[in-house]
This record gives sequence, C-alpha cells and structure tokens, in this order.
Amino acid sequence: MPQFDPNVIEPQLVWLVISFGLFYFLMARLALPRISGVLQERVERVADDLDQAEVLKRESDEVREAREATLAEARAAAARKVAEATARARADAEASLAALDAKLAQETATATARIAEEQAAARREIDRVAAEGCREIVKKLVGEAVAASVTHKAVEDAVASLRRGEA
Repeated sequence: MPQFDPNVIEPQLVWLVISFGLFYFLMARLALPRISGVLQERVERVADDLDQAEVLKRESDEVREAREATLAEARAAAARKVAEATARARADAEASLAALDAKLAQETATATARIAEEQAAARREIDRVAAEGCREIVKKLVGEAVAASVTHKAVEDAVASLRRGEA
C-alpha cells in the first residue's frame, strides 16, 4: 500500500496537519459561529413562543372566567325572572280565584234569597188555593158559603201543625 510507504509518509503527515488546521480554522471561524447563531436564535424564538403562549393562556383563562361569570349572571337573572313570573302568575290566579269565589258567593246568596222568596210565594199560593178548595168543599158539604178568612185561618193552622210534626 502506497500510503504506508515510509518514504512518503512524512509529506502526507504534513499535508494532514495543514488540511486539519485549515479545516479547523474554517469550522471555528465560519461554520460554528453561524451554527451557534442559528441555535441561539432558535432558543430565543422558542423562549418568545413560550412567553407568548403563557400570555395567551392567561388571556384565554380570563376570557373563560368572564364567560362563566356572565353565564352565571344570566342563569341567576333567568331564575329571578322565572320566580317573578311564577309569583305574578300565582298572585293573578289567586286574585282571580278570590274574585270568582266572591262572585259565586254573591250569586249563591242571590239565588238562595230568590229561591226562598219563590218558596214563600208558592206556599202562599198553595195556602190560598187550599183555602179556596176548603171553602168550596165546605160549601158543597154544608150548603153554605164560609168566609174566606175562616178557611184561610183553618188552612194556616193545619199547615203550621204539619210543619211542627203534629198530625
């Protein structure tokens, strides 16, 4: 192998040292600073992105909390409105029911009074017809006319005794 020939190894070693030194110089002065700058820029960009992400996270947390507070207020307001509407409806229903009860009580009292009046009128009419019937019966049986006041008094006494339970 020619590279291991002892006559040519010294110049090869010299060129190796010169090539390595030149390569090292180029790498140390040109390539490594650029690579270091790119890495530093990347580190700074990542740090900025992390800071920005933290700021955005805080902002989103604030927005979420504000939204939750708004929702809670809206729910509370809706619950208050429902409670107020329910109370109003209940009060209106109770007022309507009270008015209806009063109206029905008045109509019942009026009807009861009218029924009592009609019953009294019917009783008077029945008493009058009974008195006339008695007078006609007595006239046919006895042959003489009896005074209307007498038959009327007799019918009143008979009805009063029936009402008391006397037969």
